[in-house]
Amino acid sequence: YRFDPAHARDVAASTFNAHAPFTVVDTVSIAGRRWQLAYVPTDTFIASSFTATDLALLISALLIGLTSSTFMMFVSGYTATTEQEVERRLAQLQRSESRTATIIENAQDAFVTIDRHGIVQEWNPQAEQTFGWTRNEAVGEPMGTLIVPARLQAAHTAALASYDPSKDSKVTGRRIELPAVHRDGHEFPIELTITPIVTAGELELHAFMHDITDRQLAEQELQHAAELKTHFVAMASHEMRTPLTSIIGYAQTLLDRWESLSDKERVSFIQIIADQGERFGGLIEDLLMITQIEDGKLRPRPEHTNIRNVALHAARDIDIESRVEIDPNLHVRISYHHLLQILVNYVKNAQKYGRSPVVLSAHAADQMVTIDVADAGDGVDPAFEPHLFERFSQADYRETGKVRGVGLGLSIVDALATTYGGAAGYRPNTPNGSIFYVSLPLSAADSDSE
Repeated sequence: YRFDPAHARDVAASTFNAHAPFTVVDTVSIAGRRWQLAYVPTDTFIASSFTATDLALLISALLIGLTSSTFMMFVSGYTATTEQEVERRLAQLQRSESRTATIIENAQDAFVTIDRHGIVQEWNPQAEQTFGWTRNEAVGEPMGTLIVPARLQAAHTAALASYDPSKDSKVTGRRIELPAVHRDGHEFPIELTITPIVTAGELELHAFMHDITDRQLAEQELQHAAELKTHFVAMASHEMRTPLTSIIGYAQTLLDRWESLSDKERVSFIQIIADQGERFGGLIEDLLMITQIEDGKLRPRPEHTNIRNVALHAARDIDIESRVEIDPNLHVRISYHHLLQILVNYVKNAQKYGRSPVVLSAHAADQMVTIDVADAGDGVDPAFEPHLFERFSQADYRETGKVRGVGLGLSIVDALATTYGGAAGYRPNTPNGSIFYVSLPLSAADSDSE
């Protein structure tokens, strides 16, 4: 028999029309297409003895068959959809786990996971760098023996044993700082955050840690700087108040008792006012210079400056014996004012803390000129030498009764020398005393004449 689609359609249509009263028709969707199903009795079945009961049974059977087929198609479609959803969720979970693993693997902080007993379960590359143990060496080992200092291991073990994730803890969910130990044995501070996670009844503690050595050093430096500045403000206030008090006091005395004072007393009082005004002006100049240095605004102003002339000018500012032993033809590349500021700081330092004579000398070598300011005092305590040129640093002269300064002068000298390509320093004098020196570039005219 050869199937003819056209003939089949004609037969189906005629049969359907002839037996329409006995036909059951329904429409279903299968594979995205709509299908019409018609249950049509044959002529032989209708020609036989056919009662209403038979018809009812036939229709019931047809309906049951139709319903069953529809239900099976529904269940089949639902099962396929569920399997697709499960596969989608599994793929999503795998992507999430892969993403999390990648983040932990590339985290800038050390990441460590331990179980209830403190055994390491996870150890990322940054943990390897931070603590010195490789992942293969760390996983499966007690964390306490790897990174906890020996003196704290007992406390670490006790804390793990008593930890209850259902209760508030002083260590989880917050940043804490603790000492840790490197594989090579040195201790260092770390900051860590601990997150407890209970999965299938098993507790795991996840911790992110990072070395805070640099941060603590920076904090200590900031604290030290704050303390120095507080001390500086107090000292500067005192240093400013002293000359101002003298200026105001002697000026008021001149106003109130001008007629009763002798000419000598008047001159003496005016000289005191002038000296204290100069002292006050010098302090203000130091403060302005420090501001320029801190702001990076200190700029060199090279000049062909005669060293002897500046040294003689600076020596006039002290009232103890002094000598200037400098070749009058020696010059350096620095502004007159800046060189004067350097030498005035040195000679006043010699006057305050040393003894006479104060000798200023200079010698040239290798395109540089070194200027020395020497005194015959007690010299500088070797323990204080490394701090001489630090800002706000001051030696302890309480036992000698010598006046302490603000602690800016030598730091200004060092900054000025560096600005002009030179250097400032100290060495002990022989047989006793101090020599403070500054090395500066030889001026071009002297360099050509060598």
